[in-house]
Amino acid sequence: MRRYLSLVCFILFYLEAKSQVFINEIFVSNGSKDLVIPFYNYLDWVEFYNSGNSSISLSGYYLSNDLKNLKKFQINSLTIGSKKYACIYLDGLGGGVHANFRLDADGGTIYLSKSNGTIVDSLNYFLY
Repeated sequence: MRRYLSLVCFILFYLEAKSQVFINEIFVSNGSKDLVIPFYNYLDWVEFYNSGNSSISLSGYYLSNDLKNLKKFQINSLTIGSKKYACIYLDGLGGGVHANFRLDADGGTIYLSKSNGTIVDSLNYFLY
């Protein structure tokens, strides 16, 4: 019985630890003229993918490029459907789908975390 209970606890922990949403792709130092806000710089962005079988709300999650400050930008009103993608622009504007910080073009890490500080996903990038 004890082994069975341990196995059940391990499986439940594993399923909770494995997130259904993750950072799928980032674009840093965008040079495309298709993604330009008039009178502003080229946009960098982060794309999320929901691998789960149901929609997930990222409201209350945070995005950051600083491990010491995981709550740089709070995501509000962003729901990603099952097997769908969503983007947040990393342009320093803040508000809506525009984060209040930019990524360093030379490299770094971007973090997606919950309000309790749990890192849901992260992605290292570098200039090569």
